Amino acid sequence: MRKLAYLIGLSWLVCASALGQEERTTTDLTLGYSYIRANPATRNSTDFNIHGGTADVALNPRSWFGVVGNFGGYHMNRFDSSLGTYLFGPRVYLPTYRRATPFAESLFGLAHTTGGAGFSLPGSRNSFAMAPGGGLDVAASKHLSLRLGEVNYLMTNFRELPGVGRQVQNNVRVTGRGGSSLHIYRTSDGSVVASGSIGRSAAVRRLQLTVADPPLFTGGALRAALAARGITVDGQLRTGKTPPNATVVAEHKSPPLGQLLAAMNRESINHFAELIFRNAVRGPRRDTVGAAETGNVLLQHFMTTKARALPNAVSVTDGCGLSVLDRITPRAMVELLSYAHGAPWSSVFHASLPVAGESELLRNRMKFTPAAGNLHAKTGTTNDVIGLGGYVTAEDGEVLAFSFLFNGHDRWNARATIDRMGATMAAFSR
Repeated sequence: MRKLAYLIGLSWLVCASALGQEERTTTDLTLGYSYIRANPATRNSTDFNIHGGTADVALNPRSWFGVVGNFGGYHMNRFDSSLGTYLFGPRVYLPTYRRATPFAESLFGLAHTTGGAGFSLPGSRNSFAMAPGGGLDVAASKHLSLRLGEVNYLMTNFRELPGVGRQVQNNVRVTGRGGSSLHIYRTSDGSVVASGSIGRSAAVRRLQLTVADPPLFTGGALRAALAARGITVDGQLRTGKTPPNATVVAEHKSPPLGQLLAAMNRESINHFAELIFRNAVRGPRRDTVGAAETGNVLLQHFMTTKARALPNAVSVTDGCGLSVLDRITPRAMVELLSYAHGAPWSSVFHASLPVAGESELLRNRMKFTPAAGNLHAKTGTTNDVIGLGGYVTAEDGEVLAFSFLFNGHDRWNARATIDRMGATMAAFSR
């Protein structure tokens, strides 16, 4: 968050004199009113005013030089939170002219927020702060001066509210080449770091990053959207259970399950797979926690009663298939595909799968073979596993369900072998 701070008003300097540099005492005490025009580096957030007070103590070992400790306190009604600043640094006094002494300073220290979720997560947060600036003192008497004005540029870097903004550290270098090599990751405190290089003539690239806390992020996004429309939301942002007597203000219905499955299978969106898997075990009234353990029990029951697979032929610890503890036999997968082929929703499921040589993750595979435009299947890839499961229509019109699973590091040769077998099945005839 960046803030441009104007320190305006009447300030009293006790035991200080601005009559001349040669008469300056060793200690100055200043009390004053402070006004801040805040300019957050936050998406969908507008500038706003903050009012408070400051006190600073200056120790002046020389008539032209001092060391300052500045302390400020502010209340931010917009966010129902408070801001405190604790700054220290050097101050240089310029020559006095007709009882007026200008000065310049550069202060560094800590900024602290408490209470509401205005600039940070609920609770309290700290941030490094710096405030270069200066002002003008006019002597009223030997021991009293009036500070006609002081202007500082106060800069902080609080971790922003999820959904409102995000702290980003941009280390990307611009080069004269046309390509790009970018790496974006999230640190343990939620900050986003971008590194690498991008050419001046490089095409636009869009990168995705997972959200550390989706519920809190969603709440922050909603709060920011309401604030952008002039709607004030009181209190802190937090997660919790919806009260049974809560009133529905608005609702947003998701796309039909068939559309979600199509996006999930064609683009291999693991997040979709995980959420659909967990949502399936919440029960008709949606009052059961969508735990992976419960999902595993339900899936095993489904496989044995519906797909007629052997007991324990499948065991999962997540819904997206990325865990190294997930297990399924190729035979059980074929039995599941056979059940899906005869189910009432068969056409929707078939349409959700990428097509060899034509679409999504199979666009560049099995081209110019009998499988192109025919075989449609879901891919699966981790560091040590590669798989492909789906359907292909044989030369005599028979629909074949298949599943290939390879465990090992030689994934490229395994993939080439799987593609050749896919083409072979498409040319098969009994």
